Amino acid sequence: YLGETEKRKATSLEALNLGETINNGKVLHLAYTNIGGGTTASPDSAILFFKMSLKKADEVGFTRIGNTYLNLAGAYARKNMLDSAVFYAYKSIAINQEHNYYRSLVSSYNAVSRLYSQEKNTDSSLLYAYKALDIARISHIPSGLNGAYKNLSLSYALTNKTDSAYKYERLSNQ
Repeated sequence: YLGETEKRKATSLEALNLGETINNGKVLHLAYTNIGGGTTASPDSAILFFKMSLKKADEVGFTRIGNTYLNLAGAYARKNMLDSAVFYAYKSIAINQEHNYYRSLVSSYNAVSRLYSQEKNTDSSLLYAYKALDIARISHIPSGLNGAYKNLSLSYALTNKTDSAYKYERLSNQ
């Protein structure tokens, strides 16, 4: 029996073969994104596959690529290349804003907040956590709310504002 990781990889490889056979750039974009996002992909492999995915999307004019940029940002973050991670996360934000992809936008804001926390840039981390919180509340996105609360808790903990950190930590656990 195949585990979930092996099933995902096999399905993605089938999609890749299908996309090449029928010459469908959207299918190829999604297949490369799935391969790059595999749990066993090294950051370097993930970066390669995400960039190939973006190239295919560009070739066919597919614009729903904000999450692919966010995945690329995550791969750079795993390599501790935070400048590149922030760069691609901002590209994700721009695309998601342009197309009103609110769920993806909340994810992008939360990711940027976490990246700034890693850099100990608490002002920027708080700014993006609050942006995520606002959109998640308005759009009724529970997972986005939870992520924003966690990011707010982390940012406030970094500034030694323990009352606020505790408040948002409690909210993230509801």
